[in-house]
Amino acid sequence: MRNKDICKGKKIFESFIIVLSTIFLISSSIHFLYLKDYIPFGVLLASALLILSLMIFRDKLMLLSIAAFLVSTYIFLFHPTDPLALPIFSIGTHSLSTRGFYRKHKIIKITFTIIYYAVLLFSCIILHPDIVPKAMMIHLPLTFIFLSSAYITGIYIRQLMGDRKFHFLNLTEYPQISENDKLFIKKIFDGEKYEQIAVDLNMSLSSIKKHSRQIFELFECSDLISFITKYSRYEILYTEDDVLKYKNRMFSMRKLPEQ
Repeated sequence: MRNKDICKGKKIFESFIIVLSTIFLISSSIHFLYLKDYIPFGVLLASALLILSLMIFRDKLMLLSIAAFLVSTYIFLFHPTDPLALPIFSIGTHSLSTRGFYRKHKIIKITFTIIYYAVLLFSCIILHPDIVPKAMMIHLPLTFIFLSSAYITGIYIRQLMGDRKFHFLNLTEYPQISENDKLFIKKIFDGEKYEQIAVDLNMSLSSIKKHSRQIFELFECSDLISFITKYSRYEILYTEDDVLKYKNRMFSMRKLPEQ
């Protein structure tokens, strides 16, 4: 199957999930509106609109994470015995991670996420002291399982992908890649937004987006997220000097590079 067919199938599947999630959230919000419970109505409706907007802005995973945090916060505060709170919260953190949110200032951002989760648990204790034992019996084991699985999965992925220094992407082997393209690739790995890149390269935002799609297709990636995910652990070689330094380093380490 060609890469374009895979991308098309992926988009259809994503659209199906988005529509299904939106229908569920809207129907749930209507139910709470009928009960005149306006807080969950507002939270669920806002989450539905955020998820629905992903049909238009497919690379805006930040919207999905905001929706997940909204719903999980509501469950923690108003339905503390519901076991769905942590899985939905983890969807939010996973979306942020996939979007590259934790790549810069990793320790600070991860610490903030943990503190936010701890505040939710503490708020659950303050607001619902009568059901604290039952709620904690649900959330604490799930928290332990979630953290353990995240740690083990991280170890497995690092072992599967290998050490970054033994994987490289040599851009000098691609004559289609211009100096501006190399600068664009460097900036997206530095976590810069398209708007800032457009200013730095003196290009319009629409031109940057159109050109970026051509670059991603060259490397058989459907979008920015898949490109960053695929090559985030690779050493990017932008110039012939980078290639020479890389080869010298590999030779000194007595290792053969893999591509």
